[in-house]
Amino acid sequence: MKSIVETKNDHKQLNHERMKTLRKLEIKPERLMKDEELITLRGGYDNYSCCICYSGMTPKGYMAALNSAECQYNCGEMGWTGSWGSGGMGNC
Repeated sequence: MKSIVETKNDHKQLNHERMKTLRKLEIKPERLMKDEELITLRGGYDNYSCCICYSGMTPKGYMAALNSAECQYNCGEMGWTGSWGSGGMGNC
């Protein structure tokens, strides 16, 4: 009967051999993100600011909006009013 250490070593060896067979990596160019998508994902370039949605005087949620009109539209979709500021994204 093998000891625990021998069993663990056998398991590591099997995993190592299995990983060797999986060396081929296929990258599909059409699935790569473009620079613009990465910058948007990171939050760069555009002047997004914080939009606060209200129901009456009660804040209901925060979101990023490009401008006041977008803020009003997005909050309006939920039946709320929106307040957009240009002080950065601190509250969002």
